[in-house]
Amino acid sequence: MLSCARRPCFETYMAVTPQEVLSELIYRCESVEGFTAEPEFQLSGPFGRFRFKGDIDYGVDRGWHVLLSGPLGIRLAEIESIGNRFIINMPYNTMMTEVDIDHPVNLPEYDISFPDLSFATTLLMPYTSLTETEEWSIACGEAGSPGNISLVRTDGTVRDSLVLSLDYSPLRVWREKLWRNDGLQSSRRFIYNDKNDYLPFRIIIEINDLMLDVKYRSLKMDISSPRETKTTEAL
Repeated sequence: MLSCARRPCFETYMAVTPQEVLSELIYRCESVEGFTAEPEFQLSGPFGRFRFKGDIDYGVDRGWHVLLSGPLGIRLAEIESIGNRFIINMPYNTMMTEVDIDHPVNLPEYDISFPDLSFATTLLMPYTSLTETEEWSIACGEAGSPGNISLVRTDGTVRDSLVLSLDYSPLRVWREKLWRNDGLQSSRRFIYNDKNDYLPFRIIIEINDLMLDVKYRSLKMDISSPRETKTTEAL
């Protein structure tokens, strides 16, 4: 089911130029008020491979609430954002901690290190996160299908580059790579069921030597418009 005022969100959109791509992706991101999802995760790295399930509830105003569970429904972790803090509760080892929203998370018992949770949770969004306030500009790109465009932004000594591999007609992003200065921060691959899908059913996320394979069993998005708010449901 898909409906939204002004233009159905993430509907088939034929881009011609990189500027149209950027404008449409910003429109899509800023139209999302929140989403809920039931994903299945597979986390791989030097420590081995783990499978678990989750429940995600995200809202622009309410923040993040993520539940992670293992076999037989055993609750592994609960992550909740409150203001500029994340509260992490891990019942299986009776650990609870509170960290700044931009604080890295280390789990030495599993040899796992995540970048700041604000960045990590953003990677779970089933769309490219771009807003007008981030001041991205187009570094290079040519109209075509498929094609690549490169976006850049600079803040003092930090230079971010976002490289998108996509189809122009209709517009869909297949791969996203974020570089910070000379280092690759993250890579995401968006996988769709068929050519008519506007939301991916699977995202493969790579950060350093970690790979997180996210498969959405269900996904519901709250979409806003100047006139009204509707709900977009997929899967």
